[in-house]
Amino acid sequence: MKLWLKFAISMTLSLAAVMSLAGYMLYSNGSQVAERAQDAVMVQSVKLSGQFADLRSEIQRLTAERDALAEAEQQFSKGGRMDPGVLVVRDAIRALREERVLALTKAETELEAFWKKGVDEIAYPDGNTFRYPVTFGKDESRGWLYRYRGKDEKQYELLVPADVNMAEEGLLRVIVWSTLLVVLVGAGVASFVASTVSRPISQLVHDIQQIAKGMLNHRARGGESGEVGQLSIAINKMAKGLAEARETEVELSIREREVALAGEVRESLLPDRPPKVAGYDLASLHLASGDLGGDFHDFLVLPDGRVGLLVCDVSGKGVPGAMVGAMARAYLRSELARGGDVRVALRTVNRDIARDIRRGMFVTALYVLVDPKTNSAWIACAGHKVPLLRVVKSDGKLRTIQPEGIALGFDKGPVFDRRLEIGELALEPGDRLLLCNSGTLAVSNADGVEIGEKAVYTAVQKHAAQPSEDFLERLKTVIEAHADGNAFAKDVSVVTIART
Repeated sequence: MKLWLKFAISMTLSLAAVMSLAGYMLYSNGSQVAERAQDAVMVQSVKLSGQFADLRSEIQRLTAERDALAEAEQQFSKGGRMDPGVLVVRDAIRALREERVLALTKAETELEAFWKKGVDEIAYPDGNTFRYPVTFGKDESRGWLYRYRGKDEKQYELLVPADVNMAEEGLLRVIVWSTLLVVLVGAGVASFVASTVSRPISQLVHDIQQIAKGMLNHRARGGESGEVGQLSIAINKMAKGLAEARETEVELSIREREVALAGEVRESLLPDRPPKVAGYDLASLHLASGDLGGDFHDFLVLPDGRVGLLVCDVSGKGVPGAMVGAMARAYLRSELARGGDVRVALRTVNRDIARDIRRGMFVTALYVLVDPKTNSAWIACAGHKVPLLRVVKSDGKLRTIQPEGIALGFDKGPVFDRRLEIGELALEPGDRLLLCNSGTLAVSNADGVEIGEKAVYTAVQKHAAQPSEDFLERLKTVIEAHADGNAFAKDVSVVTIART
């Protein structure tokens, strides 16, 4: 049941009960008051009418006696000379008549003082009944004189006092007490109904306060049906959503720390600056992508003066990729920096990486070891997708060199050892070598079109003759122009060396 309907029905039934009780009380007490008032009025009416009738009867009697005595007196006065006995009788009759006149005057005075009839006559539809306003008594109480004229023209009168004060006061008391009772009962009923309706709301307020304090596992218990039940369900969903949001926030916080850590690891994988090698110009370029990973490049200066250039792609992103990249860099630097045979060093690194990383992850590597004394270079490729790029000064052509080999970590030894090859070449003045990762060729524009080998190779061939720093700036311009503000899918790592 909806909340408004529940409240309306509860209040309607409650008010109906209260008003029924009030009506019964008013009817019962009002009837009693009216009956008592009516009884009192009728008693007083009978009393007043009796007094009025007594005065009228007395006046009629005295009038009749006065007239009879007056007629008798006239009879005795008709004769001439009267003897003394007749005179005595006549004088006695005259004295009686005068007494009756005095008594009649007194009675009429009492009747006149008893009541005064007003002039506002009210005639009833039967034509024989009339009502006159009157005042009577020393206190001039108001009332009505009801007069009925019979068929014999005889009049019947009833004097009714307008003593409504008793009824009014009685009804006022009944109304006051009834109103007070209705107010008290109504307040009690309203309080009960309001408590019944508001109890689940109060419970919901308490539940919300608990949730607001951070108790997101708290569940609302405001009701199971109606609007309150729907509100409870909504609050529980909100609490669940807040709990999930807090978990997500924690996860995001952890993720942010992981990203920050991965960023720190990635920064640690990159060399501060290329080494200075007599007769050679070295430079590197690294463009970070939105997604952190473990791709890196590095320079190694061996004790005998040789210099190594290394570019690696690492499978996986985020902290796992960065950690694998850091581990691979540590193993590669440790083995390659010894200056021994490159093939032996890479085989050792492969066994270490295959042992320490989980299945499915791998590292590709392109390594070039340059001997400034002999101007020779040795090339090793461990599954690297992008070949070594060489621009020959003598003819200006670009050549790709990619010895065979599989990625580090794919195989624990036998296959890797068997497939690994080492290439060798001689560097002439003006020749340039360039190593880059797969992210360099994967740079895409807003339409998803990758820059590809052709554009990169063309830029490398076109600007190869420039100093290494300027050369990489030109290459960077080409790459960024193609991206046109679009984020890189992977990091871009480029290392170059040119014989001056």
